[in-house]
Amino acid sequence: MDKQIQQPITLVLPVAADRLQELKLTVACLDVAKLTRALDTVGTVHNTRFVIVEDPRHGSVTLMLVAVFDGPLDEYIRAFARLMAGEFNALLAFAENRPPELDRGVEQDVDAFVRYVEENNVPPANATTYSAYPDLTVLDIYEASRPPDPAPPALDPRR
Repeated sequence: MDKQIQQPITLVLPVAADRLQELKLTVACLDVAKLTRALDTVGTVHNTRFVIVEDPRHGSVTLMLVAVFDGPLDEYIRAFARLMAGEFNALLAFAENRPPELDRGVEQDVDAFVRYVEENNVPPANATTYSAYPDLTVLDIYEASRPPDPAPPALDPRR
């Protein structure tokens, strides 16, 4: 199968169970308008969401960032490190496996942030994902879905 333009990411971050309520509050308080502007600015994201998985039987909590985007993973992560560093710093503060070099913030060591994301990205179990439009970028879809340009105004023959 040829490599698709669209790429999945499932960033999995283990979180201490006693921080669950604080994590929920932090995720709920993310500035959605700022996040939307960043996603629109990057222009390669098909969809994205945060998921908090609780397993009370085992006392575990996991924060996941799930998305589909166009292009290489490192470029996607670098773009968000520039535009959403504060938000990623707030979320990474909960990650039990955050490397010490990220304690100063993702903007201070973008390469370490990229490595961390690559190491904590869980690929699809069957090494493939479904897309109704695997060869189309976000821009292709945007352009195809725009209404056609209106016809130029008719000239007034009296002029």
